Amino acid sequence: MREFADPAWPPGSGLGWTPGLSGPTPNLMWPEDSAWFLASEIDFDSTLIGGSRGLIDAVVADAALEAAEVDAETDLTSRGDALNPPPA
Repeated sequence: MREFADPAWPPGSGLGWTPGLSGPTPNLMWPEDSAWFLASEIDFDSTLIGGSRGLIDAVVADAALEAAEVDAETDLTSRGDALNPPPA
């Protein structure tokens, strides 16, 4: 997954990148072996990752990421964001 953090990845990804613009990013990604799944939620400010217990633990523990474990009942709206609550 490190390749997706490389700033050179989007322009070379074949996703219709447009020079001078921030360009498109994938909404859904997974490797050929389906070991993990990434979904950039277009209506919320969240990216969701599904995978093994080890992967999820590593993502949540990575200090470079703002990550929290969620479940099917988690509120992904701005009202449900405990780390970045909306202004009063």
